[in-house]
Amino acid sequence: MQRLATDFLEDWLTKKQAKPLVIYGAPQVGKTWIVREAVQQQNKHFIEFSVLEKYGMTSWFSSGDSEKILSKLGIDLTVHDLSHTILFIDDLEVVPDWFSNVIDFVQQFSELSVIIAGFPVLHTKAIEEGLDSLFIGPLSFEEFLMAMGETELLAIIKSYEWDSVISQDEHAALMKLVYEYKIIGGMPCAVMRWTIGQSLARVSRELTRIMRDFKRNYGAYNGNWDTSIFSRVADGVPRYLGKRVAYKKIHPDVKACEVKENVAKLCRVGLCQTIRDIEHSGSDKEQPYFKALFLDSGLSLSGLGFSHIHAGAIHTLKLANEWGLMCQFVGQQLCALQPDKEPQLYYGCASEDDIIADVDYVIRNRDTSIPIKVKSGASRSLKALHMFMHLKKLPLAVRINTRLPVKFDVQTSVNGESVSYELRSIPFYLVSELYRLLEF
Repeated sequence: MQRLATDFLEDWLTKKQAKPLVIYGAPQVGKTWIVREAVQQQNKHFIEFSVLEKYGMTSWFSSGDSEKILSKLGIDLTVHDLSHTILFIDDLEVVPDWFSNVIDFVQQFSELSVIIAGFPVLHTKAIEEGLDSLFIGPLSFEEFLMAMGETELLAIIKSYEWDSVISQDEHAALMKLVYEYKIIGGMPCAVMRWTIGQSLARVSRELTRIMRDFKRNYGAYNGNWDTSIFSRVADGVPRYLGKRVAYKKIHPDVKACEVKENVAKLCRVGLCQTIRDIEHSGSDKEQPYFKALFLDSGLSLSGLGFSHIHAGAIHTLKLANEWGLMCQFVGQQLCALQPDKEPQLYYGCASEDDIIADVDYVIRNRDTSIPIKVKSGASRSLKALHMFMHLKKLPLAVRINTRLPVKFDVQTSVNGESVSYELRSIPFYLVSELYRLLEF
């Protein structure tokens, strides 16, 4: 299974690095696999140390005895050339307090290539230490196409220009795969199950297992949490995908303060991330509303108790939360666009005379805010977007829907005032090319 992050990691390994690389992401997204795959292309001695498997040995790193630590790790300075050695420390989120000790140790050996992997909580520590970092999430839609062997369709996406022509057959084939991804998601184990026999029953069992393992292991990673509340909040978040919601609505039986606390814990382990109003992006002030992006669309359905149907109906299936799932699809692809940057997403909200105009995402491109509206059905109404553009006086917006790509100038009016802006409309399968398609 090909992952785009492997190329980044191989490039990092070929250069002389004075500081470690921190790879972060949720459990079971493929962090360990990507490292192992990348080092196969290097003619170097590879040492893998799992903190989860060797928890009792982590005290080595605070001993201050560098040669003893190297020996315990299996590195013999009389045999191994450190400039041709890769040390991989996995699962460091188990003891995040040891992060500084590990960094102090490995920075004594600048010629040693060191990779550290763990949950998103490690990303904050990487920033504090001034280290490079790499985000790993579920398979993106492009990676899903590669796993499915759809190289010709992927080439259409990668080469698309605004003056290109995508045929109706090509468009239908790509949208068919978008609907598959919506249900299957991008968790590597689930995608692998789908590529072997396309059995939704096996995919469903795999996703159920992943969610069960998440909930079962949270306490091991995070101490004495009330895992029953944590589990209820984890199951409640997918019900509000794409929606601006107050914490107290996530679960009726859990207090708002407890919901907020457990949503933060979900974010620390990578199971979801909060999407903030871009107007408050630089503020520490608590906001009463938020939007949430779950780790994966397939997992979100599993968390809702969705029973996967037979494979023949997957491309025509419309769910009650169809729009929310397509917002989830877009959010997952946006997070995958820049793996060397923190995947922080924003939405937009503006109001006038008690009328609220909400846009699903807002991205920054060349210091300009660009609102994104997600449309999952046949409706062409853009009233909320028109209002938002009127209030924010922005020149460019994006619509993501099920139709062929097109760009045009919008001329309309809001409350008697003229509104004009450029709209670039793309189908879901082109989200991965969004920044490129905004450049011309």
